[in-house]
Formats: sequence, C-alpha cells, structure tokens
Amino acid sequence: MPENPHPDPLSLLPRPRELTTDGSGGLTLTSATRVSADHEAQGTLAWLQRELGAATGLPLATGDEEDAQIRLSVDPGAGLGREGYRLIIDSEGAIVVGNEPAGVFYGVQTLRQLLPVDAYRSSP
Repeated sequence: MPENPHPDPLSLLPRPRELTTDGSGGLTLTSATRVSADHEAQGTLAWLQRELGAATGLPLATGDEEDAQIRLSVDPGAGLGREGYRLIIDSEGAIVVGNEPAGVFYGVQTLRQLLPVDAYRSSP
C-alpha cells in the first residue's frame, strides 16, 4: 500500500500535541512488512494485523523487534501522559510507544489515519 503523500496533520483525531516532520520518505506497507510488539502491546498488534491485513491483503507477519518495520511497545517511563503515545515514522518503519496499552492503541489509530483511505476497507 503506498504511503499517503499529503496527510493533513490537523485532521488527525485526537490532534497531536506536537508534530515534527523532516520531509523524508515515510512508511510503505508491502508483503514483506513485519510487525512486532512487547507483551503488553500484543492485543493492539492482533488488532492491527486483523484490520490492516483485511484492508490491504498483506500478511503483516509477526517478526522480531530487529526485523519488524512496525514496532509496538508499552513504556511507563517514556515521559508520556497516562494514555499518551509517541509515534515515529520514517522510511525504515514506524515505532509506537505508549505509556500504557491504551496509548499504544491510540498511536496505532493515528498511524492508520496517516495511511490512504483504503486502510479503512474491510477487504482488499
């Protein structure tokens, strides 16, 4: 699935408290895209694989943290609010870190909003 060339950050819900971009390339999902999650983010990983897999027809196979292009983790020491998250996207992939599992889920929702509208389909 190609990246969304012109996402409007102001249309993201909830609105990011902070948004930084350097104009470099973004994440492109392919049949080789792997995803990973720590123990506390496993529920969100399963949701992501089910929803994006259905929309894109891609397997989004589970990989190790080292080879995954999308990595999810819970880190209460990351300096985020209770349901806060940090989303970092570059040409290498995406990292979603949440203060708690809900934050990881919200971060993945933001990631999904940055993908083309096809990411909301229920079939490829």
